[in-house]
Amino acid sequence: PLCWTVIAAGLSRDFCNSMWHIHSSVRNWISHRDGRGLGGALWTLPVEMAFWFLRIVFLIKTWELDDRLMTSDEQSWLAAVFLAQSANVMVMFRVTAISGKRILSIMHTLFSRNMLEMMAVMVAVFLAICAALVIVHRQESAVWVATMAYVGLSFGEGDNLAVFGLDPEMHETT
Repeated sequence: PLCWTVIAAGLSRDFCNSMWHIHSSVRNWISHRDGRGLGGALWTLPVEMAFWFLRIVFLIKTWELDDRLMTSDEQSWLAAVFLAQSANVMVMFRVTAISGKRILSIMHTLFSRNMLEMMAVMVAVFLAICAALVIVHRQESAVWVATMAYVGLSFGEGDNLAVFGLDPEMHETT
């Protein structure tokens, strides 16, 4: 399929660019030997490797796709690849004059220590709620319970809350 071709071409281009970057960084480090390590030059490599991993897994899972429709698992991997590539493109826009300052300020806000601490607390609270609901609803899988709890708690979806017996219309006081 076309998505396979585009993802494979992007993966090979990014791999070649990264290898060229590593090669030039190592040559520069060897020629100068000023006491600085390679860490500053290669700090983006783990992020790029995560993008490579997502794309490689997708390509392996869809190797023999031919003309059949993708399974939900393959579509999930395609969605993850698309989101990762979109995030990568947004990060690339940080060096432009038009949107660079805005993107950098948003990134610094989202990944600041205070925000990460708040997100960690909220994830811990959500996991505690999901664990309690899994204990109550033993007949359902943990993934199903977590999905229903996420939609119900995040969006106030009445149908998903009613599954757990938390429908506000059933418990109205007069």
